[in-house]
Amino acid sequence: MKMSSLFPALACALIALPAAAGSLTFDDPTGDDFGPGTYTYPTDSVYLRGSFDIKRLEIKNKGSKVEFRLTLAQRIEDPWNSLGWPEKGNGFSIQMAQVYLDTTPDKGHTTTLPGINASFAKKDAWDKVIVISPQAAARVRREAKSKAGGHAADVIVPTKVRVRGKTLIATVKKSALGGAMDPKWGLQVVMQSNEGFPAKEHLLSRRVNEYRG
Repeated sequence: MKMSSLFPALACALIALPAAAGSLTFDDPTGDDFGPGTYTYPTDSVYLRGSFDIKRLEIKNKGSKVEFRLTLAQRIEDPWNSLGWPEKGNGFSIQMAQVYLDTTPDKGHTTTLPGINASFAKKDAWDKVIVISPQAAARVRREAKSKAGGHAADVIVPTKVRVRGKTLIATVKKSALGGAMDPKWGLQVVMQSNEGFPAKEHLLSRRVNEYRG
């Protein structure tokens, strides 16, 4: 899938690899975590080089559920103690990923969720988006309901999100996707920085500023 316009996020160019039965695997080149090429990481020491650099996406069918495993170039940490937040988080603090799925040809949405500021070509319009956030599921649902407008019904919040080393693992019900993950579906992964206090029009997405800070 191709995306148009500049956007404050890090999209990955996924390359399909041979996979075992019931799974799909995509690799992404390392060192491309600079948005359109000019973005830099924030200056706070919690933002380690590679924290937003996607290396691999694995999708595994697991009975009535599907696992999305997103591996990064840096170990995933929880410097802001998400497990101690008023609404208990998911064991990481920095990242927030969105997986856009194109399940029906020439139908769907051409703009991303609020805060990403990107658009899709009409032929690559998306039908479902999985939000992998450190925020509690209830918080993500509220944000989607209040900010996603006509996209809200197509936002999927995983039933479980956990961390294993450099990998985020999100579990989604197949019924939410409309069935098992189909190799013919299109997909695009966007990596963004989590924001617990986002702008009123943004969905948990950290604003990109003109100057480093």
